[in-house]
Amino acid sequence: MRYVIALGAAVALAAAGRAHFVFVYVEGTEARLVFGHRAEPDPKASAARAEKTALTARTAGGKELKLTTEKGDGSFFRAKLPETPAVVFGTTEAGVT
Repeated sequence: MRYVIALGAAVALAAAGRAHFVFVYVEGTEARLVFGHRAEPDPKASAARAEKTALTARTAGGKELKLTTEKGDGSFFRAKLPETPAVVFGTTEAGVT
């Protein structure tokens, strides 16, 4: 019976949990980084966590280019994309909070 109650409590706590993530999306000729529940700028969420993300663009030829991020006009950060088609990915070291 204790195991059933513990399992029920774990499921209830997991369902109540909410998390913020760093999202990368492309708009025009730049990649944008936002921190929140969705991949769009959220004025209520601080973009400071997105600032620590290291972005990289990998071209079709396999060449990797480090992208430099800068603060955008809102709650996001942005990085200029290369002229050639590329896949953009990043890493954020957030630790445990």
